[in-house]
Amino acid sequence: MFFMISFCAFGQEANFLPLQDHKLLYADTVYREAVRRKDPDLLAEAYYLYGKTYEASGNHETSQRYYFKSLKLLERKGDSPSLSRILHRLGEMEASFGNNEKAERYFRQSLGIAGRIHSHVNLIRGYGTLAWHMAKDRSGKETQPGLRRSNPDSALYYVRKVDSVALRSGDPIQVANAHLGMAGLFWDILKDEKETLRRLADALSIYTDEKKDGGRVATYSLLARYYLETGQLESAWNTLQTAREIYRSNPFHDLGNITRLNELFLHYYRARGNWKRAFEYSEKNRRIQPGTGIEAAYIKMARQYEAEKKEAELREHETELRLRAEALRAYRWLTGTVALLLAALAVLSYVFYRLYKKNRYISQQNEMLLREQNHRVANDLQAISSFLNLQQEEVGDFKARKVFEESKLRVEAIAVLHKKLYQGKRLTMVYLPDFLEDILDNVLHTFGMQHISPDLDIAPLYLPSDQAVPLGLIVNELTTNACKYAYPLHPAPSLRLSCRLTGENAGRQISLIFKDNGLDASVLETLNSRPLQRFGLGLLLMQVRELSGHHRFTYEKGIAFGLSFPEKQRPLSAGPARAANPGTRHP
Repeated sequence: MFFMISFCAFGQEANFLPLQDHKLLYADTVYREAVRRKDPDLLAEAYYLYGKTYEASGNHETSQRYYFKSLKLLERKGDSPSLSRILHRLGEMEASFGNNEKAERYFRQSLGIAGRIHSHVNLIRGYGTLAWHMAKDRSGKETQPGLRRSNPDSALYYVRKVDSVALRSGDPIQVANAHLGMAGLFWDILKDEKETLRRLADALSIYTDEKKDGGRVATYSLLARYYLETGQLESAWNTLQTAREIYRSNPFHDLGNITRLNELFLHYYRARGNWKRAFEYSEKNRRIQPGTGIEAAYIKMARQYEAEKKEAELREHETELRLRAEALRAYRWLTGTVALLLAALAVLSYVFYRLYKKNRYISQQNEMLLREQNHRVANDLQAISSFLNLQQEEVGDFKARKVFEESKLRVEAIAVLHKKLYQGKRLTMVYLPDFLEDILDNVLHTFGMQHISPDLDIAPLYLPSDQAVPLGLIVNELTTNACKYAYPLHPAPSLRLSCRLTGENAGRQISLIFKDNGLDASVLETLNSRPLQRFGLGLLLMQVRELSGHHRFTYEKGIAFGLSFPEKQRPLSAGPARAANPGTRHP
């Protein structure tokens, strides 16, 4: 397969296998049968087998002679898969000699035949080899300008050709072979890790489904090589172990696969600095491939391993003595330091405890004083409300009595706030649903309209007192006006109050909507154009300015008041509020 090109380990020259007798015997058998039958096609196949066997052993001269004999016989017959294959082999051989132009000519002749006879196998082989041929830099990094430089765009063009033909073939093994060969190209030449891993995963999945263990071993070998070259030694070890188990559990015997595995184990142990195990794997390959000239390098490796072993023993002994002395000094220093730290910790613990007690006492005193202050203010406001109530009884004028009544409601609205402050858990914050609900109940009770069940939609927010006071006065004024002007003559009065949080982050706003159903649209002109002519509306606008808010009166089957003002502090949920009236609703 063309993808075997990718397995020249770590950029080194390919190691050739010894002349394999069983393959020569098979070639002899085919040759004798061809002579007996006087079959030129079978004779061409025998010559091809001889050439492939001698090429694997590194005897290129004999190999090339047999290939040309096969080529001469096949050319007489015309286009065929065997002719495309032999031309491809000759191209690979010329490429190994550095004759790039001649190699490319052979490759293109092979592809032309494969295309004419629609041979998927030969097309995949040819396009794959051209992809490698185009990707590889043969100019000696521009030191030999006469030779062609790498052309990644052309290489990717032929990669796409490989993928297209493999898919068109409908043969999953061809697809897996294509992925494996192109994974080698993407890693060795193009250095595209993502595409390399994707193709290896696809190839492995297909080989596993098709139970092709030879392909699985080849795929795991290339994956292990990737991990070794990227320094992922643990992953490399696991992958090599898997490949070796597959090889051992199957009856196939492929010298190429086992040679690659041994070489990858050798590089793994060398990366680990385990020269002994590296030498063992070099010996395994030397026994498979005698006479390759690698013995001297690994004998040197073995000697280096023995020398390093002795040096390591000496360094270990010296290190042990040094560590004992350092440990003793460190123990003495640590004991003294720990004693000092314990003493300092005891002193700091006592100081912090005293400060904690003092701060806790001050905090409790401040809390008590603040609660007492809010309680006294609430009592004082209640007293003022009582005085206004008494004074109201003495005034005979109906209009003046109404003024006293409205003033009393305003005072009581502020008193409700201070009552909530000293009764609540937060001394400067008021829980909005309870606060507004109490104000509504107070006004409706004063005007004898307890039968109205307000529709409330108030978010569970906490407001600081400086915002709660003006908001409470606004709701008080709106409810008072509704009771005075909207509800007396209405057969089915209703009241809706909504208060929600809108916006995000620094732009958060609190939006209030108050709506009754008793007044008609003619009132809007007075409310929007001449509000200051009425004291109640003037007071309402003052409170809107106090909140730095914006308001608007509209008509929606009744008068609706909308208010929006910026939030001072992020509100917190305080759980479900109590229900004051049967019609009350809280989120």
